[in-house]
Amino acid sequence: MFLVLSPVNLRAADPIDSRIIELDRALIAAGAADRAEQLAATYREWKRRNLSGGSSSHLSDAILHESFRAGARVSLYLGDTPSLLDLEEIYLQMVGRNIAGRSEHLAMYGALIQNREFHRASALAKRGNLSVPDLPVISGARSDKKGVLQTSKDGRLEWRPWVYRKGYEVIAYVSPSCGFSRVAMKSISEEVEWSWIRPNIRLVVRRAPFWPYPGVSEWNEVNELLPMQSQAGAVGWGALDVLETPVFHVVQDGAVIKTIYGWQDSGAELAEMREYFTEGH
Repeated sequence: MFLVLSPVNLRAADPIDSRIIELDRALIAAGAADRAEQLAATYREWKRRNLSGGSSSHLSDAILHESFRAGARVSLYLGDTPSLLDLEEIYLQMVGRNIAGRSEHLAMYGALIQNREFHRASALAKRGNLSVPDLPVISGARSDKKGVLQTSKDGRLEWRPWVYRKGYEVIAYVSPSCGFSRVAMKSISEEVEWSWIRPNIRLVVRRAPFWPYPGVSEWNEVNELLPMQSQAGAVGWGALDVLETPVFHVVQDGAVIKTIYGWQDSGAELAEMREYFTEGH
């Protein structure tokens, strides 16, 4: 569903963080499919009207705080380099004025993790005196290619390229913290009627502002043949990215031909895709 809110509902005079929060709530309530895009567009328009040459240096302390909170929410949804750079520009202004508190440090730290900038996140945590877990070094990291992060048998975190398979496959966006995802994954991994899909499905965990993602390693330890793979960044994932879980993309030679949202009726809609994976199709 696509929804565009009118200026009557979102007054331009309202603080930008309040406008972003209210818009987000309205879009969630409406089930809008383009939530991230609308939030980003609203924030970009505010920046166009209020920033001089992209710089926030002329903003008051209060408005700087408001713009950072708005930018942090947008960055959380997009999880990409442009939104990270926008947020960082404001953050550095706040640090320069000595008005960045623990909440700002943590938000910036999370944005860096979401973009897999682990080294910079660790440095920020040290400067901000944040009590956070140590972050691993990503072996072979590439920021310009589509990839996933996987832990090797010797415990190293490795960047691995994402390559679509020839023919049909299912790319499932899942989350260990989502009850419906857990039910779907348990059924797919254990039940006989889903044996057809197990060689043809890959589980993807969307990039998040924390590491490690709770539940991923626990699942992978006992599901070696059906592991969860964490996105290595935003690059290349645009055609698949969703905010909800579970979501199942049926893909043919790298192109999405159908997307199934949720796990209704024990995955009945996904089960209808079985014919794509039978011999002779």
